[in-house]
Amino acid sequence: MNALTRCCEYLESNHIQYARWIHPPAYSAREVASSAEIPAHSVAKTVIYCGDNGYGMLLVPADSTIDFTEVRRLLGLSEIRLAAEAELAKLFPDSELGAMPPLGNLRSDAGSGGHGLNRIGVHLLQWRHSPGRH
Repeated sequence: MNALTRCCEYLESNHIQYARWIHPPAYSAREVASSAEIPAHSVAKTVIYCGDNGYGMLLVPADSTIDFTEVRRLLGLSEIRLAAEAELAKLFPDSELGAMPPLGNLRSDAGSGGHGLNRIGVHLLQWRHSPGRH
């Protein structure tokens, strides 16, 4: 079962409303929002990081940028960096690069020890919008 199917089944079994649509190829969450004529702040983007406690997932509005120094401070980490594309391919083998599901516990190897990655911490970050900074 692929990531999209697992994600939809999870949402439906928990009676969570969602919308799904097919969009033209896009290279950023902002482009996806634009093609769907949805405000970018209403679309979530999934960002995977590697910290001193392993991998983690951040969910932020598509029009946000991530201040990794602030994330490191908030999560009490000593080191943090954006996960590399090769790492993403191993973490999410049944997802297209850049299209990781926002539900880390639905990975195909979750709980099975695949790739030595038993858990991915998921963090929802809410950023205050201020002029000149997203």
